[in-house]
Amino acid sequence: LKITRTDLSKAVKEVPVILRPGLREFIGQCEAKEIPILVFSAGLSDIIAEVLQNEKLLTPQTHVIANKIAFDPNGVAVDFPPPLIHTCNKNETAVRDHQYAKDIAHRKNVILMGDSIGDLQMSAGLEHNVQLTIGFLNHDKSTWLEKYGELFDIVILDDSPMDLPIAILSAVA
Repeated sequence: LKITRTDLSKAVKEVPVILRPGLREFIGQCEAKEIPILVFSAGLSDIIAEVLQNEKLLTPQTHVIANKIAFDPNGVAVDFPPPLIHTCNKNETAVRDHQYAKDIAHRKNVILMGDSIGDLQMSAGLEHNVQLTIGFLNHDKSTWLEKYGELFDIVILDDSPMDLPIAILSAVA
């Protein structure tokens, strides 16, 4: 099975994407206030960037750090070059050589949002004075709610809107 860059682009356009309610407003506020956004994922950066581009959410402040697909000269996917990003290594080591690290070097406050406990390590190794963590718990609430409550500053359940992160940005930025 050969997958091409064109196949990926076409698939992203054909498959409906459901964004968390309020995400557009949140990204819009970040853009207006020149706040950098990092989409840090163990997924595929090519697909994430394509989705953001199609949704008109890939702003100059938005950076995507995730697994890249290497394509041959004909646009056929041939490899996943290292380093491969997974939930256990999403931290400063994957960020330090990226433009994002330069963009945030002078910033000392972080709003870290993630949907797994491993995501709490995303800011490990980066200098910051204040960090607010927001956990999105979309599954197995009876199993994970107590643990998320212990580890994250704020827990947002299910597909609740981005109202609280938007309010926080409005209050502090």
